[in-house]
Amino acid sequence: MGIFKPNNETGGKSGGWLNDALFGKDSKPRAQMEDGQYRQIVGMDTSIARDNKELYVDHTTTYENLKGYTLTITHVASGDTPIGFKGMLTEFKDNFQCQWANETVYGRMDDIYTFQNTRRSIDVGVVIPAFDARDARSNLVKVNTLTKYLYPTYAGAGGGSNVSNISQAPLLRIRFANLIQDGRKSVEQGLLGKIDGFSFSPVLEDGFFDYPGLLYPKTINIQFKFDVLHEHVVGWTETAKGTYDFGGGNAPGFPNTVGPQPPSNTVEFPTGEQGEREAILDGALELDDDLNFVNTTDAVDDELAAYDTMHLGFSSAR
Repeated sequence: MGIFKPNNETGGKSGGWLNDALFGKDSKPRAQMEDGQYRQIVGMDTSIARDNKELYVDHTTTYENLKGYTLTITHVASGDTPIGFKGMLTEFKDNFQCQWANETVYGRMDDIYTFQNTRRSIDVGVVIPAFDARDARSNLVKVNTLTKYLYPTYAGAGGGSNVSNISQAPLLRIRFANLIQDGRKSVEQGLLGKIDGFSFSPVLEDGFFDYPGLLYPKTINIQFKFDVLHEHVVGWTETAKGTYDFGGGNAPGFPNTVGPQPPSNTVEFPTGEQGEREAILDGALELDDDLNFVNTTDAVDDELAAYDTMHLGFSSAR
């Protein structure tokens, strides 16, 4: 499960599934207040003193809020408030399948292919941890709601199961960060599509919060395949200038939004000098008898350092 690990000190799992690299140490469940109500504090500190009690932080919620890593699913027919799961991915595959019709012709070595379409589907797997019993119950409610979203909408008061009364298919919108979203300009919503296959499985080795007649899984795995229904042109269109734009120029975020260029950690060389510097390095390498690259002279290091001092203002060491 990647950077997350279990913590046997906690009742729930998300307090223990802490990214040590980010937060340094494991969290623990939040304390119960004297009035019988729970308070959840979301922050970067592991523990916070309040009313002579030590309250603990769900770091997975903190991470989710800071990064915006929430898998949101919206039911199109009802327009209900989207349900959200912490985006702890265990599987992600963006699949593109081209469909061609082929015709075999006598005497021709290659078939004649006629393009049909390109279909897109996304395989998603998410692990859902629970911070405590209330969080575990909330997770189960969300999974139940998602399961209900897989069924159609019926027309008429009182509903019914007559197929002739189906008014809307169970279409959904799904969004996760920049990997699953509508790629159109100025559109902040999820991808439209349908779920083809859904599974929900508690992680049995992590256990349950158990009450009389009730079991709330401490950790849940969900997996599904999402078939995408695009709402914009998916292909190349010619412009008035004779160039070609994908999606009519209206889908810059297809299939994934890439965002601005991150800051560089490398030295920017003035034009022309990069090639000169690489030439110095090239002169230092040759193949030995075992076909391994070796440094043929220590003098090249001194030459390279002198070049960097003259052109960059500092000396580099290889």
